Amino acid sequence: MAALPLEILLLVVVGFVAFANGSNDNFKGVATLYGSGTTSYRGAIAWATFTTLAGLMTAVFLSVKLVAAFGGKGLVPDALTHDPRFVFAAGLGAGATVLIARATMATIAAAWITTLPLAAALGASASALARWAG
Repeated sequence: MAALPLEILLLVVVGFVAFANGSNDNFKGVATLYGSGTTSYRGAIAWATFTTLAGLMTAVFLSVKLVAAFGGKGLVPDALTHDPRFVFAAGLGAGATVLIARATMATIAAAWITTLPLAAALGASASALARWAG
């Protein structure tokens, strides 16, 4: 099987980074639309899909300027920052980092959300038990 041209791989990784960033940040605005009653659940999903797609397309068209602006100047040798394989690897790493961090943050947030009510319920139960026991 022939390898994919590097340009196609770069296009895919730009889309991946845009997806990772959009899936991490886009829901906040869309959740506000739904939570405030401005739109229905289906409407919120439609807005999320549309705005994520718009962000992805914008990133694809602006990727050359974005890579130039955030290309590692001063961190890695200039010759390396112009190598498409480096750009591919950096983009893949950035997208994966955002997705992994998002999953980690979701776990932490879930722990915070469940820990406080659970602690209150256990405390109230322990207090009731202590009063009952005398």
